[in-house]
Amino acid sequence: MFIVIGQDTIWQWVGKELIAGNQAAYQDAAQHQIELLQKHEKAPQKVVTVYQGREDPNFWKCLNVPGPPKDAYRPIADWSYLYIDLQAAKAKGPVRHTVIKQMDEYKDEVEEE
Repeated sequence: MFIVIGQDTIWQWVGKELIAGNQAAYQDAAQHQIELLQKHEKAPQKVVTVYQGREDPNFWKCLNVPGPPKDAYRPIADWSYLYIDLQAAKAKGPVRHTVIKQMDEYKDEVEEE
């Protein structure tokens, strides 16, 4: 999900690869950011949600392109690891990652000294 701020419209773009379990959380986060942009950055009040492959022609005009680029939706493997399934992670419960564990242990050692 991306937020694109145009001259008179805020576009909320939703990609097809968005994990279904993440949509509500992303939607809430995007809405919060939009409200902050409107309040503090004088962003437009009009908000339009567009979905990948069904973009309004005005969305492309906002980006100064006549329509979708030829290779508009090419998957970028480097981005895939950035997103986790929030619903699955919530069901699994909190996990302390190795780096965080190491930092906690180091903090304990420093406090002991």
